Formats: sequence, structure tokens, C-alpha cells
Amino acid sequence: MSLAAGIYDFLSAGLSVGERVYPLTLPQGVTLPAITYQVVSDVVTISHSTMQDHPTYTGTQRSDTRVQFDCYGRDYDEAEALCDELRSLAVGYRGYWGDVEIDSVIPDVRLDDWDETPGVWRVIQDLIIGHRTAAGS
Repeated sequence: MSLAAGIYDFLSAGLSVGERVYPLTLPQGVTLPAITYQVVSDVVTISHSTMQDHPTYTGTQRSDTRVQFDCYGRDYDEAEALCDELRSLAVGYRGYWGDVEIDSVIPDVRLDDWDETPGVWRVIQDLIIGHRTAAGS
């Protein structure tokens, strides 16, 4: 399972928006509130245990992946409440999202924004997700 699939499973099971969790962009005509996510950067930690020709190779790699979450609502309060719900659910989490081992979720940039579509408000929250995956996944 990919980190993106793990994000979807974790958020759709834990947030009040249920399955209204989408990669990259909202579908046309979506019911709000809803949330989107996209990977902004991914930094892989290289160590002896991640190099295949080293005797301590474990077959896993560790990454810190910055993910941008866009929390949409019909008004600012609804978008902000969804962002707060996301932070409460995810920040500090340790465990598994699918088969991806999450060892840290740290909040980063949060900013208010607006969408040109009438009646759509957005709060953006970046989270840095520390995780381990099988090498080559």
C-alpha cells in the first residue's frame, strides 16, 4: 500500500467528512466540507540499513513526507473546524496507515486561503509525516 492510500484510509475512517477525502483536487459538485491532499516533498533518509549491499540492510527505508491538506467548507468556520479536526486526529500519531508504519506526524505551515468558487472556503495545513516503507515501494 502506498502512503497516499494509507492517508485516504486513515482520514476517511477518522474524520467527520467520511469518504470525502480526495487526492489533489475536489471533484466537481462535491458536497462540503471535504478535504484534499497532495505530497509536496519527500525526503528519504539514507543509512547503512537502507543500502542493499550493506550487511545491516533491513529492506525498509525511512522518509519524511510533507503533505499539504486543503480543508474546504461552505464558510470559513467550517473549513477551520475541519482543519482543527485533522490536526487533532493526525498530529502525534504513531502506528499504521494501511501497511505504512507512521512514526511521527508533525504540524508545519498552516494558512488561510480562499477559493474563487462562490461559497467555498479553504484552510491549508501542511503535515510532515515520518514513515517507513519497504525499499522500492
